[in-house]
Amino acid sequence: MLEHAVSQAVAIAPGRVMLACSPETRHPAFARLAQRYGVTRRRQALGTLGYRMATGVRQALQTSERVVVMGADQPALDGGWLEHALAHLTCTDHVWLAPTWDGGYWAIGLCHTNARIFRGPVWSTPRVARSTRTRAKTLGLELSALAPRRDIDDYRDWQQLPQSLRSSLARAATMPGLAGIARRPP
Repeated sequence: MLEHAVSQAVAIAPGRVMLACSPETRHPAFARLAQRYGVTRRRQALGTLGYRMATGVRQALQTSERVVVMGADQPALDGGWLEHALAHLTCTDHVWLAPTWDGGYWAIGLCHTNARIFRGPVWSTPRVARSTRTRAKTLGLELSALAPRRDIDDYRDWQQLPQSLRSSLARAATMPGLAGIARRPP
C-alpha cells in the first residue's frame, strides 16, 4: 500500500512528494521508493502522531503553498481524491479531510501554517476525525471532506476488503514493480 500511495501521489504531483520515514530514511524500502519515484525522504519527528504530522506539514509548507498528509494504510486510492483535495485548498483558512469508517482519517490537506489543527485529538481512537473537525471550527478554518472510506489498521480490516483487492495488494507487496493494483474503493 505504501508503494501504491507513493506512485499515485507522484503521478499527480511529480517532484513534490515527500516521504516521511520512521525510524530512518536509509531503510532499503524507503531508498527503493526514492530511487524509483524520485521522492524526497525526511525522517519523521519523534512524538505523538499529531506532533509528527504538524512537523511534516511545517517542513512541507516551507517549499509549497499546499500540503496533503496521507497515511499508507489506504488500500484504494482512486477517484481523483488528490485532485479533489488540491482543488479545495485554495485559501489560507481551509482544511480538507479524508475520513475513515472507524472515526479517523487517512489524509488531511492544509494550505496554511497553522499546525494547531493537530493538537487535541486522542490519536488512534474513533473520535479523531470528529475532534479534528471541531478543532478546525474552533480555529476558524473552513473544512471540506470526502465521504468516509475504509483503511487498514488491523487484520480484521484486511479481511473485510474484497478478495480481489487483497490478492492484488498481496501480489504487489511480494512482487514489487508488477502492475495490477486494483484502483477501486472497497
